[in-house]
Amino acid sequence: MKNIIKSLVVVVAVAAVASIATYAIFTSTASVTGNSVATGTLKISINKAGNKPVSIANMKPGDTGAWGWMDVINVGSLPAYYFFYVDNPVGTPDGNLWDVLKIELRNSGSGATDIDRCNNGNVMYDNLVKNLYGMANKINTTDFAYGSGSQMPAGWSQRICQRVYLTSDVDNSVQGRTLTFDEVMYATQ
Repeated sequence: MKNIIKSLVVVVAVAAVASIATYAIFTSTASVTGNSVATGTLKISINKAGNKPVSIANMKPGDTGAWGWMDVINVGSLPAYYFFYVDNPVGTPDGNLWDVLKIELRNSGSGATDIDRCNNGNVMYDNLVKNLYGMANKINTTDFAYGSGSQMPAGWSQRICQRVYLTSDVDNSVQGRTLTFDEVMYATQ
């Protein structure tokens, strides 16, 4: 009986393999070829157009430095928001100038000269330099050129005017002090 069962199992297995091997179906394929994906670039550049970097000696209470300006250019292929902040402050001997030096930022207005355009621009910021220290304290300068929530299109530029000043009410603690810092433009989507 065992042999009969074994024989039946072998016959069923051979029949199953034979039926699968002779089974045929129709098939067809279609393709979409040539797919391509490329990423854009996010890149800004600064054209140091005038009075940059700032360099003032013998400043006294009530003094205002000359206008400096930089053209921020979107040289990438994507529109971008861009921001301004200061970084790498170094003061001697104890940084008191850091506590009182003010900076005024404007976008470029209209006028015959670069100074006219700075004087006629909209004020973006007018307060202590130290309040703009670090990326966490950056200000959105794109809004002043392109409107709230807008981005600077690829290939476009915006002039940022800047000057530093000491108010007339600073005290003697800032005599003989120096301060250096970097101005940073930061772009993001």
